[in-house]
Amino acid sequence: MPVVPFGHDEMLHGRAISRLGAVASSLSADTPAEREESIRRAACDMGADAVVEALQQEVILPTRKTKRWSGFAAKFVSTKP
Repeated sequence: MPVVPFGHDEMLHGRAISRLGAVASSLSADTPAEREESIRRAACDMGADAVVEALQQEVILPTRKTKRWSGFAAKFVSTKP
């Protein structure tokens, strides 16, 4: 499942999408690879084909600062008649 960073729509190769809803990685995911896997799982649970407009955010918790990925779960839409 592709994770398309914010501002890199060219990675979709012109394919039409329908946004299903917002997704975010788990706050317990500590490494970049864990955050990417976590956001993919969240999107997959919604039946998505991709994560679009993904970006990394810094989150301040009561006990620590951490980072997470957020974006939109998206489904590819057929444009053929």
